[in-house]
Amino acid sequence: MPFGDRVSLCAVELPTDPVRAGDRCVVTTYWRALPGIDVGGPLAFWLEVAGRRFEGAPLHGTLPAGAWPVGVVLPHAFVVDVPAAAEAGAHEVRIGVLAA
Repeated sequence: MPFGDRVSLCAVELPTDPVRAGDRCVVTTYWRALPGIDVGGPLAFWLEVAGRRFEGAPLHGTLPAGAWPVGVVLPHAFVVDVPAAAEAGAHEVRIGVLAA
């Protein structure tokens, strides 16, 4: 799924075990660099779940967007601390890209 002309979301890996209020879990997204990756400024990914938003740059800031080779898929892991007051049940997970 392309997000503009710079990156495409290839896959999302969600926890396999149930996650409860107060738990910590990891959600991993996999992104492919598109031909426009070297155009524009900084790039960051975001994830929103249970009313909380998490953001991070490719490889946690160690790789500038312009240095990401076209076609290469990189993982980006979000460590999610589920609020202790989170309601039980299914929650929507939203994913996006912030680009300058």
